[in-house]
Amino acid sequence: MKKIKSIMRLFNVFLVILFVFSSCDNNDSENNTLSIESVNATKVEDYAGILEPVEEAYTENLYYIKGAGLATLSKITYNDVEITFNATMVTNNGVFVTIPSAILYNNKVINNSFKFYTGLGTLVYPFPVANPDPEILNAAKAIPDAGDILTIKAYQPISVTIGGVLATTVRTPTTTQIQVKVPAGFKDSGDLVVLSAYGLSNPLSLGIDYLIFGDDFSGSATPVGSGNWGGSENFASTELVSRGTHSIKRVTGGWSLAWIDFEPVDVKEYTYLKISVRPDVVRNLRFSIKSGEGLDENTASGDKYGIEVQLEPGKWNHISIPVKDLIDLDESDTTVKRLYIRDLNGTSANIFLDDIGFI
Repeated sequence: MKKIKSIMRLFNVFLVILFVFSSCDNNDSENNTLSIESVNATKVEDYAGILEPVEEAYTENLYYIKGAGLATLSKITYNDVEITFNATMVTNNGVFVTIPSAILYNNKVINNSFKFYTGLGTLVYPFPVANPDPEILNAAKAIPDAGDILTIKAYQPISVTIGGVLATTVRTPTTTQIQVKVPAGFKDSGDLVVLSAYGLSNPLSLGIDYLIFGDDFSGSATPVGSGNWGGSENFASTELVSRGTHSIKRVTGGWSLAWIDFEPVDVKEYTYLKISVRPDVVRNLRFSIKSGEGLDENTASGDKYGIEVQLEPGKWNHISIPVKDLIDLDESDTTVKRLYIRDLNGTSANIFLDDIGFI
């Protein structure tokens, strides 16, 4: 079910392009002036293409730049770095572009601009492109401990704050990396922000905001409730841990199911379900969180509500599953209180789980 998502994305792009071309004003003789009206995100609602004007763009995203006099467009740049585009998709009224991650920009400079080169002349169009999100390159565990060294990908980094505290810089090995020490006092979560030559990055959520299981269940050795169809659980295992002193050890049976109950939480406030999982053999597990009256365990943990993940054996797999893929966030009630872990293999295995929660 989830494998068709890339095909659907291509189909959605096709619908947007079809919408744009069917909506274009073909009376080009009246458009002898060069102008840009807006930069638009492309989206699909109810199988119809929609253009949504935006106030800033993000790298590696597709946009439709709407204007006039673009029929003879030959070149586009952003801060003098050229952006490729499909010339066959250009009309007098607009062009589709994907903002590359390699563009140079500086959010301290007010004239960050596109330039459009056409037979009618060159047009400069000031428009902001957001700084890229920082990326942690050496995530050994879902929640770092104070004193851990993080290697962060950023462009011309200067310094890093974690949870509002300036982190000690260990070194800056390249112009696109910085290594910092997690500040003393860091616990379960906090925003990581990079100051670079380009300005401040978007915040990266570090750790887990709503913790279901760390070394225990909010001070309790056992969850609010639990159950299984085959297999067993040890909720205070010290055999293998990702972080801290304890993990959950589950001995699975073939095609088995386990569930863990926790205090109800409205997941509309969160973006990802995070879990660290270490199986001793290659394993396919399905995770789901759908809760509701009259919803039995078999349905709730089925393909309709769950996401299947293939796990590498002998190592900690740090998983982040979009909440929107687990529950319809447009529902009136988005409160959940149970995590399902369904084994999709016919043999038994040992599975360790640690650092479970929402960010």
